[in-house]
Amino acid sequence: MFRLNNNSMNPLKILTKKDWIVYLTVNLIVLIISLVFALIAIYEAKIAEEQRRLAIELAYEQQQALEQAILTEVARKQEIAAIQYKTGLDDEIARKIVEEAGRYESLNSNLIAAVMFVESSYNPIAVSHAGAIGIMQIMPVTGEWLAEFLERPFTIDLLYDPLYNIELACYYLDYLLDMYDNNLHSALTAYNRGPTGLERFIENNQRTSSTYSNKVIELYESFKNTSPN
Repeated sequence: MFRLNNNSMNPLKILTKKDWIVYLTVNLIVLIISLVFALIAIYEAKIAEEQRRLAIELAYEQQQALEQAILTEVARKQEIAAIQYKTGLDDEIARKIVEEAGRYESLNSNLIAAVMFVESSYNPIAVSHAGAIGIMQIMPVTGEWLAEFLERPFTIDLLYDPLYNIELACYYLDYLLDMYDNNLHSALTAYNRGPTGLERFIENNQRTSSTYSNKVIELYESFKNTSPN
């Protein structure tokens, strides 16, 4: 009887060395390709997760920014209303005061309003005996100098525009506060008399506080303690 050779039934036993090399190489390539695709999938998953995280963070930041903007706008409107309540000024001028107060760290709306009242009693066409003009009493020569720094046009007539006058005056106040290391009496006396006038005042009186600075600060403190609520 014919017997089938068991070796002929197992193809692996008849593979040559070369066949084994080819077989292993092919399987290795398949394994490498599988690993590459697996790594790509992992990388893409990480990228997707990172993008999702960034999207969540961005949405959160935008929400926070929106909420902050709303709060800032509410606070700004409240400040405008408070200035109008304290001074009786119209909406446009009150808005300008708050705008300029926000522009300079050294200033605030109560201080600006106090200087404005002492200077002109809120009269935009006031002219002093010395020639200072407008709601915050800017001398023409000083106004021209300030306008140059701010890169703004200048004519004497512009000083009668309360918004223009406030813009120049607030820049000058901030400049003086910086010059005198935020000493409010020095800055206010210099605003009233000029820097040279302040020097003469100190020489004659051995102090920086003047009748003018005391009057402004007294009103400033009163404004700070006055609330429409």
